[in-house]
Formats: sequence, C-alpha cells, structure tokens
Amino acid sequence: MDIKNLPNDEVAEKTVLGIMIMDDKKAFDLLDELEEEDFYYGNIKNLIVYKGLAELHKQSKGIDIQTITSYLNTTKELDGIGGVDYLVSLTALVTGFANVEYYVKTLKDYALLRKFFTAISVVEKNYNDGKIKDINKYVSESEQTLLEITSERRVEGFKKSDEIARKLGKQIESSIGKDVNAFSGISTGFPKLDGILNGLQKGNLIVLAARPSVGKTALGLNIAYNCAIKSKKPVAIFSIEMSSNEIMCRLFSNRSGVPMDKISKNMLNQNDRQKLKEAEEEISRAPLYIDDTGGISIDDIISKSKRLKNDLHDLGLIVVDYIGKVKVPNMRTDNKVLEIDRVTGSLKQLAKDLDVPILALAQVNRNVEVRESAVPQLSNLKDSGSIEQDADQVVFIYNPEQAHALKQKNAQYGANKENNEEESKPNNVDKQEKYDPNHSDLVFILVRKNRNGRTGNISLLFFKAFQRFDTPSEETSCIASKYHEIDDLE
Repeated sequence: MDIKNLPNDEVAEKTVLGIMIMDDKKAFDLLDELEEEDFYYGNIKNLIVYKGLAELHKQSKGIDIQTITSYLNTTKELDGIGGVDYLVSLTALVTGFANVEYYVKTLKDYALLRKFFTAISVVEKNYNDGKIKDINKYVSESEQTLLEITSERRVEGFKKSDEIARKLGKQIESSIGKDVNAFSGISTGFPKLDGILNGLQKGNLIVLAARPSVGKTALGLNIAYNCAIKSKKPVAIFSIEMSSNEIMCRLFSNRSGVPMDKISKNMLNQNDRQKLKEAEEEISRAPLYIDDTGGISIDDIISKSKRLKNDLHDLGLIVVDYIGKVKVPNMRTDNKVLEIDRVTGSLKQLAKDLDVPILALAQVNRNVEVRESAVPQLSNLKDSGSIEQDADQVVFIYNPEQAHALKQKNAQYGANKENNEEESKPNNVDKQEKYDPNHSDLVFILVRKNRNGRTGNISLLFFKAFQRFDTPSEETSCIASKYHEIDDLE
C-alpha cells in the first residue's frame, strides 16, 4: 500500500474539530481523549487546527472561534489553512453533539489502521531491501510488531468493573442527604406512581396497557405533557391512530377544563375561549414533538428518534401509541406475534441506545373480560409474550366500574343469545346517560412488573370529558380500598 495515501476520514476529523470549536466543555473532554496521531498527517489543515486547540487546552485557555483564530494568527498558520473561513466551515458540518463518540471512535479506528498498514509496509520493505538474514527471527519480530499494534484495538461492548463501580458509587454519594421520597427518573406528574417506578428511568421500556376506551392514550398524553413541563426536556410522541390536531385538541381540553365535546362542536362561550387562549400559551411552552404518520414502521421510529435527539441534543421521553399499530417492514410472514416481538425488542434497544425512557402503549386482550375478576394481568397482554419479556415495567389501567358494567353486558348478551331472543343486545345498552362533564371515574394504575423495584397500585381520577387524570383526595383514596380483587392479584 502507498503509505502516502493511508486510510482516513476527513469529514469525521472536521466534524470533531467543529464540535470542539463550538463547545468549550466538549473540547476539553475530547482533547483529553484524542491524540495528534488520531488526525491524518495528509489532512494538514485539520492537523494544524487540532494542534492549536491542544495548545489552548494545555494553557487552560477557553476555546471558541475567536481564541483559535487568534492563536493560529499568532503562529502565522491562519492563512495557510484558509483563514477564518475554514474554521467556520468546520462548525458548519456540526448538526448536533449526540454522535460525537461515534466520530471519536472513527478517528481512533483509522489511526490504528494506519499504524497497521505502515508496519506491514516496513515488513515488506525490509524483505525487498534484502535485510533479512534469519527468516525465523524476521517472521517472529514482524509478528510481535503487528501484535503490539492490534493489542491497541478497542474491544466494544465490554466495560471494566471498576469503571461501572465508580460510576454507581458517585450516584450513590450524590444522593446522600436527599429526600428519601425523591426519585431519580423523569416525573410522570403523579407522585405515587413516581414512588413505585422511581420515575421514568433512562434506557427503560415502560409498557402502559389497557382495554380500548379505558384511557391509555389519555394517560400516555398526560404523562408526556407532565414530563415535558417538569423536566423541560423534549418529548417525542408517535401518534399512529390520532392526528396531531386531535392530540392537540385533547391537550387544549386537558389544560383549559373546557370539555372536548364543546371544542369539537365549537359550542364555546367567551369564558371558554379565554380559557383555551390561556391553555394555548401554556401548551406552547411545552417542548412536545408530535409525529402522526399513520402506519409508521419501527425503522422509521428508530431513525426519526435518533435524528430528533441529534438535532435537539437531548430527549426526555419517547411515547409510542401504540405497539400493535407499528409496522414491521420486510417480514416474510404475517404472524402478528413475531411482528410484536420485533417491535418491542427494537424499542427496548432504542431506549438503551438513546439513553431515554420509552413509554409504549399496548392493548389488553379480551380474555380479561371472561374471568371472574376482570383485573388485567401480564398474561392478558395482547398478541405477544415478548411485551412482558422486553419491558422493564408493565403498567395497567383498570376501571372497576366500567369492567363490572361490561361483564354485565356480556352476560346479558350471552343469555339473550342462548334464549334465541330476537333482540340479542342487553336492554338499555344504547341508552344515553345524562352528560356530566365534571364526572370522574375512579381508576387504578397497576404496576404489575418492575424490573428494578417493587410492584403496587395507585388510584387516580379520570375526567373523560377533559381527558385528564388527577390525584384523588385522601377521602376518595380510602374508598378505593374496597376493591379487594386488585390487592388479591399482587
């Protein structure tokens, strides 16, 4: 190989340099990690800039476009690289900081490859020059040289125990003196649920499941909004069934207290309009990002999530509504179970890769309705056992009054069918109840799996007219204790 043209990645070099110029803190971290040999000597402009940044770091001076410009001007090297324009062009390549470790790895890998090829060239040159007197000794020395180079190769995927132990030790040390009721994850907005889950933890896949029309989309949206407001971090929502306008209508109702029915029918008085205007201002401050692509594929969810985090430099939470509607491209079978397996496995890996919690909504199958107790269990997760396997936490929504009414309706429907009655529907099924926008249902949030903590139940009030969940009063919480069938499944 011509050692004048050794392997290198000029774009990766420029991107790393651009990141260092743009972010002083990252520059100091990267300069501690990188070496001069990580930059290819053939890309002389990049090497000059790196040496300049390294010297500023050595002198403990701040790094930005002005300081590196001044330094290179002092060393008479600024014009040689193309002036300030070249430095600006380096920063223009930067689209975010999320992938900086990838670029550093690329530079290290190419530096190692250059060493390897250079050593092979020297071995070949010694042979061509006739400098070999003892072939066995020559082969042994050449082999040792190559082994020393390849031993520098970084093995990905393994971390030493001392590194992990020290990191955890620092976390434990930093928690000393803090409120014992505090939690380390991102808040759901519901203190008792945070107490069980320890907040939504980075890298975790949290599955929220329920039968249709119980409120899982509403609770998912409540949690997404609370996370965005409380953490001030961007929250991504993949809404597969509902449009972004429908999602926003629910948020407007949720935050304003104006029933969704009035908003959709435009039956608004002056007071309603004022409340909606205030809600608009409040919601506009929440860093929510909604993708309403119908039939989105798991590959698109992955790529869009990575791009969003790269662009925003951070991501607090990803919500997927819901697992059963996510498409899996290039599957050679229509087996729904295998599709769900692929989706949940991919979402768990995405949570780990981005170091972000993912809240994925799922359905509970009909089997829950035929049991004596209609309380959902892990075995009721629809279509796949992989949901339970891949999820770090599994949370169910259970509305006892609705479940009881449904069981009665099913029982009556079955009796009518068995008696061959002409009208098989139970009496009064279609009867309209008096509409009360302030009516709330007492629902239970059941944490049935929690990989790193305890399981348990909490009660919430669900105001369906506003798609809002609230923490009940102590008096209401006491009423919740009458539902013994929930505790029996603990």
